[in-house]
Amino acid sequence: MYEMSSVADARWLKQPDVLRDFLRMYDDKASAKGATFPYLLRFVPIALRADNFDEVRKVESDSGLKRFDIVDMRWMKQISRREKHQKTAYLIVQFSSAKAANDALRRHVYIRGGRFEPIPLYPEPQRCHKCSQIGWHKASECKAIVEVCGKCTGDHKTKLCRVTDPAHMKCVNCNRHGHGSMDRACPTFWEKKR
Repeated sequence: MYEMSSVADARWLKQPDVLRDFLRMYDDKASAKGATFPYLLRFVPIALRADNFDEVRKVESDSGLKRFDIVDMRWMKQISRREKHQKTAYLIVQFSSAKAANDALRRHVYIRGGRFEPIPLYPEPQRCHKCSQIGWHKASECKAIVEVCGKCTGDHKTKLCRVTDPAHMKCVNCNRHGHGSMDRACPTFWEKKR
C-alpha cells in the first residue's frame, strides 16, 4: 500500500498513463484500485470505441470535463451479444472523482454529436428536506420536531438561509464545517451510499 504525501501527488498517480507505467515498473502482478463513480449513459451510438484512449479524451473535451476525469468507459452488454442491426447501447462511464461526476451531471456528456444524461449506476441516498439528514426517509415521514437548515444546521428552512460561503457552512450529517448537508463530497453521503 502506498500513501502519497499530498493530494496533488495522489491525483498525478491516478492518471491512467502514469499509473499504468508505475505499475509496470513496480511489479508485473501489481494492481491499483481507487474509488470511481460509475454512471450509465443510455442509447449511445455503438460507433463509439469505448476502449480507445483518444476517443475517451475526446468525450471529456466535448463534455467540458478535465483530462482524465473519465477513468473508464465500457459497454454494459458485451459487443458479441448485440442484435444484428443494433445502433445504440448502454454505456457505463467511470468518473475519477465526485467533482467530475457532478460536472458531468450538470453539463451532460457529449458523444458523437449526441447529448447524454448520466444516471447514477447505484441508487443514491436521499436528503430529507425537513431534518436535512441523509438517509432513506422523506420530509413527510420525518420525525424531527423542527426544520434543520441544510447549509448551517440552524432551525430554519434551507431556502431561507443566508449562508453562501462554504467556509461558513456546517453539515448536519458529519458535523463538519466547510460544506452543507447536500454536498455529495460529504463522507456521510458516501458511507450511506454503500
